[in-house]
Formats: sequence, structure tokens, C-alpha cells
Amino acid sequence: MQSHSRARSGWIVFAAWTAAGIVSAVETYFYCNEFKGMRVSLAACFVGRVLPWYVWALATPLILRLTAGERTASWPKWRLVLAHTLLFFGTCLAFSLFYPVVDVWMKLAMGGTLTYGQRVLRSLIGWVSAFVFAYGIVLFAGATMSANQRKRESERREAALATELVRAQLSALKSQLQPHFLFNTLNTAVAFVRQGDVKTAERTLLLLSDMLRDVLRQVDSTDVTVREEVQMLKRYLEIQELRFADRLRVTWTIDPQVLEARVPLLLLQPVVENAVRHGIARRASAGMLEIRARREGDQLVLDVRDDGPGPPEGFVLCACPGLGLRNIRERLEQHYGGQAEFRLERVESGGTLASISLPFHTEHDSGTKRVAQPAGPVSAEHVAA
Repeated sequence: MQSHSRARSGWIVFAAWTAAGIVSAVETYFYCNEFKGMRVSLAACFVGRVLPWYVWALATPLILRLTAGERTASWPKWRLVLAHTLLFFGTCLAFSLFYPVVDVWMKLAMGGTLTYGQRVLRSLIGWVSAFVFAYGIVLFAGATMSANQRKRESERREAALATELVRAQLSALKSQLQPHFLFNTLNTAVAFVRQGDVKTAERTLLLLSDMLRDVLRQVDSTDVTVREEVQMLKRYLEIQELRFADRLRVTWTIDPQVLEARVPLLLLQPVVENAVRHGIARRASAGMLEIRARREGDQLVLDVRDDGPGPPEGFVLCACPGLGLRNIRERLEQHYGGQAEFRLERVESGGTLASISLPFHTEHDSGTKRVAQPAGPVSAEHVAA
């Protein structure tokens, strides 16, 4: 498919510059025969005027690559301007060097006894306005192609986000309603009832209901604020605290300036669930879970740390078969492309640190606009279980 597209683009470029050469050939034919009194065949005019324009056909892919290429998009402006300037003059010079050769070969030369160098200079000066127009046309075509490509990419990502949102909602409901979570929660409530602790059992069921309601309330949203994400996490962790009693201690360190930052819906819930299941649940004694959110330059950094046994030796995140962690990587890629990062690593003092870094933006920013303001001092909010 890609090779077919390139071949089609090549034929379009070839046809476009052939058309430019034909226009020039017709003009030369009438000029020579009607105004100069020269007997010049239409075929000679065609060959003599079309061939030099193929120099521009060869240069067009380079111009388009500079204008709409992915690699050059990150170049500084001065470098891009310099590259276009060199390419413009190089193409003009190549055309002017080739033009007199074909002109003499097809006996279209009207310069009398001019030397080759004089013919080159005459061609360069005579065609300069056409060169500027030709380069401008190619630049415009490249800019249009680039804009259309960005639009298609944006539409593709929006469609992917819509699909991913449905998948995330279903995955969230599945992870919250899967037997090990739902049954454990209900069993916890039953145990509290048998112990005569009806209030705690009621609290467990209400938290489960509130948590599901939070997910369904965001049915039309692709992202939420950090504040809303934290509120959903608190309900989930309160249920876990009821299950683990005094074996789970939760610490929140949330920078107030990031509370209105936007994050994908239910981004942290699978990370926290993974920490509880593989970190806290494997400890015989009480365990600690710390959740942090802060700003570093134009990035929002979210950390989830536990003091469990940590990942096994040789653990590779990209090879992890877990559905939750794989979904996080895929969602970050869909939302931010290569601008987001998800890491899971062993902590030297013991435990696991899961860290997510993504572009910082709020509801007032456009899409994935990155707000590049200096981060203020971190003011931590601690909430202990």
C-alpha cells in the first residue's frame, strides 16, 4: 500500500512538471515561429522545454520532505529556512546549467554567439520569477499536504480515543466487578455483618456503589481532572482499607497546583490495584501505599509506590502480560503519542515504584497543549489511613 502511494505520488509530480514544460514549449513555439521568424518544430520545442523542468520534478520530493516531513517538523526555524534557501538556489542553478545544453541541442538557442557561461547566467536571470513561483507552488502543496495529514491524524486519534474510552470503561467495570474483587468486597461486608458490625458492612457496600456510579457518571468523558481521579481512588482504597484493616496505610502527596490538570479517565486505578494485589497483599505485616502527584516543568508526574516484595528480577514492563498495565501503556500512547512515559521499577529500599509522566494541561488548554510555566513549590497534602 505504501509503495503504491509513493508510485502514485511520483506520477503526479511527473505529470505536473510535464504540464509546466508543455506550456513553456507552446510559448516557445509561437515565439520562435511568429515573432523571431525561426523555423522550429513543435517536437523540438517540446523536448527542449520539457526536459529542463524535470530538474524540478527531481527536486520536488526534497522540497516536500522539508515542508511536510516528520523529521524536519522538529527543526528550528533558522535551520529550515537555510535548508529551503540552499535547495531553492541549488535547483535554480541545476535548471540553468541544463537549460542551455538542451537549448543548443534542439537548436532553440537564441543567444547568438553567447558563451555557455553567459547562457547560464541569462537563463538564471530570465527564469528567476518562474523559479520563485514554482518553488512557492511546491511549498504551498507541501503545507497543504502537511495540514491534511495532521487533520487525518487528529481524526484518527479522536476515533481511537472514542474506542479506547469504551474499552477503558468496560475494562474498569470488568476489573471492579471481576470475581476476586466483587466477591472479596461482598465477603468483607458479610464478615462485618456476622461480627455485628453492620455500619462497616453498610459502608463497604455504599463505597462500592459510589465507585461504580463515579465510573458511569464519566461515560462521555475521555479525561478527568486530577481532583476527580483522586476522589475515585479514595473510594477504591477505602474499600481496600476495610478489607485489610490495619494492614494497609495510605499516604497521599498531592500538589495543589495539579488538581485541575487533566488525565485520562481511570488512569491510576489499575496501577493502585496492581500495587495492592502484588505489594500489600503479599506482606504478612502492615504495608504502606503512597500516591503522589506533582508538576515538573511542562510534565505532570504521577507516582504510586508500595513497600511490598517488588517486581521479580529481570522484570520488563513492556513484556508484562497483565491486562491493566498493558492498557495503561496503550491509553497513554493513544492520548499523547511519544510525549508520555510509564515506568515500573524496583525501589532499592524495598517495594515497587510505578511512575507516569505526561504533558501537563488543563481544561482551558487546547487538546494536548503543553503549558510551559515554571512549577511552583510543592505543597503536599497528607491523608493517612
